[in-house]
Order: sequence, then C-alpha cells, then structure tokens
Amino acid sequence: MKLTRELMVVLAAVAVVAVACGDDGNGGGGSGGMAGTGGAGGTAGSGGTGPDSFGYVQTEEGSNLTLRHPDGTEESIDSDVILGWINGQLLEGNYFKQLRIGTQIGTIDLRMSFPSGAPPTGLIEGVHELRGFRLLLEDTQVLDDVQVELFFQSTDPPFDGLTNATGTVEIFLDVNTPLGVYDIAGQIDAKILGADGQYGIIGSFWARTIDS
Repeated sequence: MKLTRELMVVLAAVAVVAVACGDDGNGGGGSGGMAGTGGAGGTAGSGGTGPDSFGYVQTEEGSNLTLRHPDGTEESIDSDVILGWINGQLLEGNYFKQLRIGTQIGTIDLRMSFPSGAPPTGLIEGVHELRGFRLLLEDTQVLDDVQVELFFQSTDPPFDGLTNATGTVEIFLDVNTPLGVYDIAGQIDAKILGADGQYGIIGSFWARTIDS
C-alpha cells in the first residue's frame, strides 16, 4: 500500500508538470497571436487608418456628395474638380487657407483661418466643428484657435453666399488609399440654410495632388 501511494504521488506530479507545460504552450500561442495582430495593425498604419481605409476615393480628384432638400428628397451633386489651396492674410498676421470643392450646383468653399505664427501642419487634419457665422475680416485681429467655415459662393442659388454651414468636416492629409497616396481626403456632414429651408450636405472629397 505504501508503494502504491508513492507511485500515485509520482504520477500526480507528472500530470501537474504536463498541465503546466500545456499552459506554457497555450501562452506561447497566445503571444504569437498578439504579435500577429500587432503586425496587421502595423500594415494598416501609415495611411491605412481612416473611414473604410478611404475606399470612397474613386478618381484623381473629386467629390461624392449628396444634397438633401428641405422636403427630404436627395440628389447627387458629385464633381471631379477640387481647387486649392487659396492662401491669404488676415489682421495682425493671422492668415487663412481656402479649399474649393466643385459640385454640380456650384462651388463649396472650405475656409480655415489660423492664428498668427501657427503653421498649418497638424492643424488642418482632424475633425473640425464648422463655424455657424461668417468670420469677417474686422473680427480676425485675435484668433486663439483654428476657425473652419463651409459655404457656397454667392453665385450659387438657392444659397446665400454669406450663410455658413454647420456640422463637421473631417480632413486627412497624405493618406494611403486603394488608388495610391493622396494629398488630401475628407468627409462632410453639414447642414445649411437655403432659400426654402434647411439643406443637408453629406459625403466625401479627395485629391491626389493639390496646391499647398
């Protein structure tokens, strides 16, 4: 009986060691899985990030925009023209950059006003809340942060050229897309008042090369 108990103890110890080795093996496999995930993340980086990895980019430059009318009906206002940037001076050394996005009903101006001495690098990218009221020249003496505006030009009915859109614009620079590296890509989710009520503007824009 004594010999039998000792044998049972030895067998139990062997079983414990075997289980421990099995745990190490699983742990090693788990680590491998983590490394694989990290590798995949690295591949997706450097431009792989963004909405659907910028799958909405379709041409060298252009937009894929939908205009929602006050009555709820929608129409496509896509275009293949992106113009910009226009650069200009404001008061006290402040300045602006203005991108022009073509549509089938006119040109949308995306205007970004920057504080004096602040380089646009790092300030253009990201999600921007749109300023609901026009930033007039006389009001540009003091700018504490970037002011972003979106509006149609004055010659584009049913919109008043002095009416700003509200909502958000998200901008990406130097992005990897399915068609290659693009200077700029972005998405618009905005509302704007027109002659007969509130319109919606939803969609995206892009350009492989663009003036800085």
